[in-house]
Amino acid sequence: MTAFSQRDQLCALWRFVIQRWRRNLLLALLWCGLTTATALAQSCPLYPSPHQRIGFNVTQDNGVRISDYDSVRLGAGWYHNYTFEKTPLHPGNIAHHQMVRARAEAQIPALLQKLAPVVDANPGDLWILGNEPDRHGQDNLPAADYAAFYHDLYTFLKGRDPTSRIAIAGVVQPTPIRLHYLELVLAAYQQRYGEELPVEIWDLHNFILPENCSWGAGIPPNMEEFRTEGIACPATLDEHGNIEIFKAQIRAFRQWMQEHGYRYRPLIISEYGILLSKYHGFSYSRVRDYMLASFDYMLNATDSELGYPEDENRLVQEFAWFSLNYYEFNIDTYVGLNGNLFDHDSRQITPLGLDFADYTQGVTVNTMDLAVTSFLTEPPIAYVNTPIQLATTYINQGGVNAQDVVVRFWQGDPRTGGQPLGAGPVMAQVPPNCRTPATETLTWTPLEPGDYTIYTQLDAANLAQESDSANNYAAYTVGVYDPQAPLSTVTPMPTLTPTPTATPTPTATPTAAPKASLRLSLASTPLEPKAGEPLTYAIGYHNNGLAPLTNVTLQLQLPAYTTFLPGASDVGWHCAATTPGARCLLTVGDLAIGATGTVTFAVSIDPDLKDAATAITLTVEASDQDHLVHVQVQSEHMVTGQQSTPLYLPYVVLGQ
Repeated sequence: MTAFSQRDQLCALWRFVIQRWRRNLLLALLWCGLTTATALAQSCPLYPSPHQRIGFNVTQDNGVRISDYDSVRLGAGWYHNYTFEKTPLHPGNIAHHQMVRARAEAQIPALLQKLAPVVDANPGDLWILGNEPDRHGQDNLPAADYAAFYHDLYTFLKGRDPTSRIAIAGVVQPTPIRLHYLELVLAAYQQRYGEELPVEIWDLHNFILPENCSWGAGIPPNMEEFRTEGIACPATLDEHGNIEIFKAQIRAFRQWMQEHGYRYRPLIISEYGILLSKYHGFSYSRVRDYMLASFDYMLNATDSELGYPEDENRLVQEFAWFSLNYYEFNIDTYVGLNGNLFDHDSRQITPLGLDFADYTQGVTVNTMDLAVTSFLTEPPIAYVNTPIQLATTYINQGGVNAQDVVVRFWQGDPRTGGQPLGAGPVMAQVPPNCRTPATETLTWTPLEPGDYTIYTQLDAANLAQESDSANNYAAYTVGVYDPQAPLSTVTPMPTLTPTPTATPTPTATPTAAPKASLRLSLASTPLEPKAGEPLTYAIGYHNNGLAPLTNVTLQLQLPAYTTFLPGASDVGWHCAATTPGARCLLTVGDLAIGATGTVTFAVSIDPDLKDAATAITLTVEASDQDHLVHVQVQSEHMVTGQQSTPLYLPYVVLGQ
């Protein structure tokens, strides 16, 4: 006798029991429904198509976004843009990884307030906590400070969204001094929090740059005493594009991960490429050959001793090329780098971008695989003339988008004459994604008692690309019962009589005064300011309470690295000075119930600011004369320094 037929007989026995003792209905139906459902999809590869491993970095300098470029042509699987967003863009259904730039411990509480709605809106996202904390001009934090930042952000993200996936910040490259920096991070975390650093995903940048030199990656913060560990200036610039050094660094980092107990963690290379320009000897063809060779290596390199076991012992799980759109190096201004796939200003794809697209197209799996992962009813008890929900959960574990997907429900097998019960709305696209399944429901009202075998079916416009049609179906056996049917004698369940309590003596309710309330909002332009630029805030206010407010005032303190611009601000601001730390006040006046308004406050950012991770934070407070309200609102910007990138580049003179 098969296991399935044994379950059928047991379910029949349970149903007999139900007719005699209906109080056991929940247990019986739940057990039978779950065990008689057909086999569902049980697993999904980490990356159903190799192209999902390949990504790129988007630099948003001068206000551009990924949508400003025809990035869908590249056929990549993911990107990040060095920030976090509540509604990130997904052109072509590309995945987006969030990034939170690392900052000092005192700035973290305000940061968490900004993060909360973003986390809530993006459950299950991958979060990279920081960007090159080991480099001046980027996040630039001593090891102990980064450990504190990582602890607070990791704890917050996991507490708010346990399904979030968290990656440590990538250091510039896995050289001895930077591995030493990471060891100091591990030690600081262990000492302060009494446990190992909880890294779920290791992240790395894999450049090839000198450190103890006048150009390159520099020495990590607070590690000057270890300067001799840094890579010295090279004899030539050729090493910057040496693919064998690139491979050796990845293996060295995997070895380091194993030695520190992290072998069973995935590794992503979230930024790498060729930074030196054609003037330094790195022509288009040389960059192309390096890029394609690195793709081949990271897609295929395995090691049974060092690789990630859940990914067939591959050394690398994901990688992102720098960059989609950073400025090409300009010898006159000394601004820009190499390796851009699109021209920043013209928005046109480059020859290197075409090479990128040809490669991803060649490795993309051009099939889809819709698969049912769960098919249940809610509630599990079914009665005649009582609606129940049929719920289908499914994924696309193929390599391309499923188009115009519809979930259909049937009474009986649709392949052998089943009767349609209904269908959900059309989903225009279901991208390959095993981590965030979709769910569709249908309300069904059974009219007669009996056993019903209900089927769910996944349909799509491009079923010709379906690689496994069997897992597009699932069945669920539902027993429907008539609550009016006569029962045999049933031993009644005992009832509990509540203990009477004394009736409380009513008391007079005092009349409450009208509730006073004031709401503030704070918007600013530009969204990503740079050193030397003006930054303009629009401060909105709204009396949303039930009482008028008298003599409302706005107060703020000029942020660090800024200067007050009275000519670009609304008339009425009074500042003790125009320099950082000065207090500024503006009198709004009386506000009737429902009154609203907006005032402008402008500053300029220090033009000599060189740190790309400097935070500009403005806090605005409002209060009224009678002390009925006191509220505040805060805005924070991470300012890009004007001279943050040239540290990478050696000086060159044309003609030499």
